[in-house]
Amino acid sequence: MGPFLKYFFHYIFFSRTRQRLLILAIVGLFLSSFALLVLQGTMGGLQRGVIGRSKRVKGVVSAKFEGVSESIIQDLLKDKRLEGISAHPELEIELLIKNGGRISPVVLHGVNLSNPAPFASDRDISGIVLGSELAYKIHVDYRGEVELIFPMVTNKLLGDVPRIGKLHVTDIFNANVQEIDANHAFVRSSFLQNILRKRILNKVVFYSDIDVGTVKEIFSHASLKSLQVKRWEDENSTLVWALNLENRIMLFLFTVMTLLVAISITSGLFVFFNKIKVDLVSFWIRGKGIESIKQMVQRFVLVLCSITILCGLGAGAGLLYFLDNYEGNIMPAVFVERNIPVHLDGYQIVLAFIIPFGISTIFSFGAFKGIMGQKSSFIEKVRSFS
Repeated sequence: MGPFLKYFFHYIFFSRTRQRLLILAIVGLFLSSFALLVLQGTMGGLQRGVIGRSKRVKGVVSAKFEGVSESIIQDLLKDKRLEGISAHPELEIELLIKNGGRISPVVLHGVNLSNPAPFASDRDISGIVLGSELAYKIHVDYRGEVELIFPMVTNKLLGDVPRIGKLHVTDIFNANVQEIDANHAFVRSSFLQNILRKRILNKVVFYSDIDVGTVKEIFSHASLKSLQVKRWEDENSTLVWALNLENRIMLFLFTVMTLLVAISITSGLFVFFNKIKVDLVSFWIRGKGIESIKQMVQRFVLVLCSITILCGLGAGAGLLYFLDNYEGNIMPAVFVERNIPVHLDGYQIVLAFIIPFGISTIFSFGAFKGIMGQKSSFIEKVRSFS
């Protein structure tokens, strides 16, 4: 098999009649695997960045329930199975925030100053901490005063007039996730409890990875009403769906591109096989079986495609390694990620190999089958010599 492979490679790349069309197709196959791996790696890094920034605020797992006494939640969090787990109770309410004539809905998180969430631990929560997009929407700056309107709580003396609380903006955060920056804010849980006239909590956020079943089992002891324990992926199913759709569209576009490359390979192989058919006939005349010749050519096609794709993957992996370790800022300042993040796993590497290899092999074998034909085509070629 070795001499035959050497013959084929030499004929394609080094002979005077070397196959430029086939060489261009091989370069296209190289670029397909290279680009697919690089795009998967960079897109995976960008998507992981979005998910990581969102989890830093929303947590990995959250347990929601109807408001219960703060002491009950504190007792539940003392369970031994939660040792070493970052669990933070809070009071979450949806209400309206107002500044002058501008008003916007907001998800307000009341956190405990003695046990704040990691995201809020370095923030000044003596007043209200607003997301940057939310502060921009209602035109408020640092130290500005905002009104919080509680539609679910009314003053009995004034009829159906909702209660209103006022706070100064003590900090503005930027999570670099548009949905969070535009809709979320943080205050002291005691402030919300004073407005509601109830010392309750209605949510526990886990910032460490923990099994949902374990959380349900622990919280079931307190018979909490309307208990819902969800992972971040379940709470943000729309975002997860959009990211998966983005990946599928990317793979579809690269599959189509690889199909175009495969068509070029087919055309190049038609020319190539027609030119070497005389040599293949000479192998047959010297006693090489038809099936043996076919297997020889098929193996050559497999080796050629494999080597080309592996070289593309190697070059792509080298570029991703450089991007992952390069500390300089590549992107302009308007981008969240100044340097290009990289995230690559085994599944993506296999996918970057299988897609171009499978398509190119199918088209190549189709071209081979159409050209090589049956034994009769070899006989006709011999007769043409006379």
